Amino acid sequence: MYDGELKHRTSEAPQLELARYDAPSSPLQLVHLRSPDALRQWAPAVGEMLVRLGQSEDVTLSPAYYLLTLPPSRGVDVLVFSNDTTLQAVLYGQRRQVGIWRTGFVTGGDAVGCGCLVGEPAALARVLRLAAAYYLAAGVHAVRWKLALSAGTVGLPDSVAPKGIRQRWLESAAPGDRLLLPPSYAAFLYRLSKLTRRNLRYYRRQAEAAGYRFEAGIAFPEYAHCIRQLRSRLRYPVPEWRLDQQVALLHHFGDGLCAGMRNRQGDLQALLCGFGADQRFHLVARATSVNEARSSLGLVLCGYLIEHLIAQGYSELRFLHGALFPLRRQCLAQTLLALHLDRPNLLWTPLKWVCGRAVHAAPRICGHWAGDLERIAGSYSCPPASDAMG
Repeated sequence: MYDGELKHRTSEAPQLELARYDAPSSPLQLVHLRSPDALRQWAPAVGEMLVRLGQSEDVTLSPAYYLLTLPPSRGVDVLVFSNDTTLQAVLYGQRRQVGIWRTGFVTGGDAVGCGCLVGEPAALARVLRLAAAYYLAAGVHAVRWKLALSAGTVGLPDSVAPKGIRQRWLESAAPGDRLLLPPSYAAFLYRLSKLTRRNLRYYRRQAEAAGYRFEAGIAFPEYAHCIRQLRSRLRYPVPEWRLDQQVALLHHFGDGLCAGMRNRQGDLQALLCGFGADQRFHLVARATSVNEARSSLGLVLCGYLIEHLIAQGYSELRFLHGALFPLRRQCLAQTLLALHLDRPNLLWTPLKWVCGRAVHAAPRICGHWAGDLERIAGSYSCPPASDAMG
């Protein structure tokens, strides 16, 4: 069914001896972590691996970031791969559940594929194959992974699915999330496209004429209060648990910043928050009233933020969960690989099939639900001619 023999050991974090991918004396071992405490015990080893791989600056690959951003409706599900001497890879996942009921869905990676997989390049192909085989043999019927890969990444397998498992690979240009900042705001504007530069200047003048002003250093309690007031006027309302996550991130990583656009009446109509680390600013969240959508107040706020960060000496802006559309071309290029694996299931297979056909037959009717339906459908969202089995 797959390359490698699994030997179960019953414990909170069962260890499995798998087939080697390197020398006979260094078998690849898998440890399944299902609780925050179990992951915290591995945090020092993960930190050492990130330093060894030169990825210690990527906060989305740290156990702390994973735990702080885990939604309350999802459980910890992390696979750790190691040989006899060193940690080789970590695959961060989330087990979706409703109350105490486990749905059988495991997901990994955010909208731009960050925070999912990190490890030795030579081990990644084997890691994906072994992880897929392990999950699908352990009661999981749906695996949804999103992987952000740099342009030079090679060696991933064409297929990771065991026999009888449906698989779907989707490769696309991921929405950029890392924007390198030049020494001056004028230099930043100069490298934009003519249309984007014109829009930034035009809507900024329009906002200033309407009485808006940029304000940095807003206290988080005021930021949270304004988000609650705007909740009914946001395209995607921010739940209370999301605010708790944001303040936890700013507190943990330090150097937090809340900023916004305040109108003549003193009300904040567009807000954002984030934190700085190693001359890189991480934009955690942004929100703009739908009443100000036509005036592109969110884009104006982002322009002010970039000007503020350059003045503070930051060299990079990272948009966690993806950049604004006008700025994506300016971000570092990367490839997004979405992998969907589905094992036959008496209850879920018909539902996946229906969701997949609904998305393709009536995408406009599905509206904002299209993304959720496509995630449920997974490999069943393929048109009938492209359905594939492992």
